[in-house]
Amino acid sequence: MNENRESNDIQLPESEGSDSVTIITESYDDDEKPRRSRFWLWWLLWTISMVITGVIAFFVGRLGGRSESGTLSDALRIIREGFYFYEKEEDHLIDGAIAGMVDSLGDIYSEYYTEEEYAALTKSQSGYYTGVGILLEQRAIGDFAIIRVYENTPAFDAGILAGDALLSINGTPADGMEIGAFLDCMKTEEGDENVLVLRRNDTEMTVTVTARTIYAATVTYRMQTDSIGYLHLSGFHGDCVTEVKEAIEAMREQGMESLILDLRDNPGGSLYDACDIADLFLPKGLVITSLRTKDGSSVEYKTEKEGYTFPVVLLVNQDSASASELVSGALQDHGRVRVVGTQTYGKGIVQSYCYVPGTRGYIKITTEAYYTPSGVCIHGVGITPDTVVENPEEAQPYSPPQIPEELDAQRNAAILLLQSE
Repeated sequence: MNENRESNDIQLPESEGSDSVTIITESYDDDEKPRRSRFWLWWLLWTISMVITGVIAFFVGRLGGRSESGTLSDALRIIREGFYFYEKEEDHLIDGAIAGMVDSLGDIYSEYYTEEEYAALTKSQSGYYTGVGILLEQRAIGDFAIIRVYENTPAFDAGILAGDALLSINGTPADGMEIGAFLDCMKTEEGDENVLVLRRNDTEMTVTVTARTIYAATVTYRMQTDSIGYLHLSGFHGDCVTEVKEAIEAMREQGMESLILDLRDNPGGSLYDACDIADLFLPKGLVITSLRTKDGSSVEYKTEKEGYTFPVVLLVNQDSASASELVSGALQDHGRVRVVGTQTYGKGIVQSYCYVPGTRGYIKITTEAYYTPSGVCIHGVGITPDTVVENPEEAQPYSPPQIPEELDAQRNAAILLLQSE
C-alpha cells in the first residue's frame, strides 16, 4: 500500500436507484443489526423521495424552462463537430462534465468517482491493497518520509522503517516531485519489483520490494506497562470493529486494567464503525451522535449494549478527523474518557455516495452535519482536549504507534494519568 495522508470522510451508504449498498466491508453480530436496520428504512424513504423529485424535475425541464440534459447535449455536439482533435469516445467527456459540476460546489469533501475509481476506492476501504506496505508523507516538494510500515508486508520484510527518507523509486529521483507523481513511479501489480533508495540518518541504502496483495490492519496494540494497554486505530474501515474487540480481549488476558486509545492521525471512515467503536466504551442507551439534514430533520444514534468500564485515556491530534472526532466527542461528552493531545481537525459533516446510472460512477456529496451528544457541531472547530499536550517536532516523521517512547509526550502523559487513578 502506498498512499499519502489525507482527511477522510464519515461515510453513509450509497444510493443506487431504489437499492442501497455499503462500501465498507463489515463484520458484526446479530445484536448490532438494529441500528443498521433502522437506518436502511430511513435511507430507503430518502432515496424514494429523491427519485420522485428527480422525475418531477426532469419533466418540468422538458415542459418549460432550461433543460439541463439539452444543455449538456448542446455542449457535446459542439465539441463533437468542432474540436479539431476530437476522438469518438465520449465517456470521458460525460465523466468530466459531472466532475466539473461537483467541483463547482466548492466543497472539498464532494467528489465524483468513475466506475473504475470507485472500484479502487471500495477495495482500499476494505483494507486490502496491492502494494508494498508503506505510508508516505510529503514534507516539502521533493522531500518524502515514510511515516508507517505495515506489518507482514514486503516493506516490513525488507527492513524499511518509519522515519526513513525515500529518495527514489525505480530510478526516478524525488527531487522536484509532488507526492502523487512520485507514487505513480511505484509499480503495484501483483509480482512487480520496485527498487527503492532510502536514507536512514546519514546512510543511504537500496532495497528491492515485490508488490503483493496485503491486508493493512487498522489496529496496532501492545501492553504499555504491566496493567496499561495501548491501542492505536488508524481508520474506521475494513474489519476495524472486530480488530479492536480482539485486541482488547488479548490485552485483558495479559492483565490490562486500563487503556490508552490512540486516535491520532486517524482521518475517519464509516459512520457505522464509528458508532460501533463508541458503543464498546459506553453504557447502553446513551446518544452517540445525531445527524441533521438541510431541511432540519435528524436521526439519532444510541448505544445498544453495555460497554467496557475500565479507565480510558484517549489521544488525539490535529490530524484526528471526522469519524475519530465523532467518537472522541461522544466519549468526552459522557465523561467516559480523558482526552489528551492537541485540537482536532474539525470535520463535522457527513458524505453519502450516490449512484449515477448513466456512467455507473458515484457522486460523493455532503448530505448531513453531525452533532455530539451535547448538541455541538464541531465542524471548523474540532475537539478540545481535556489536557493539552504537544509532541516535540522530532516526533513528527513517525506514525503514532511507532513514535519512540522518549519523544511521545502525549502517550507519556496518558500513562501518568492512568497510573494516578
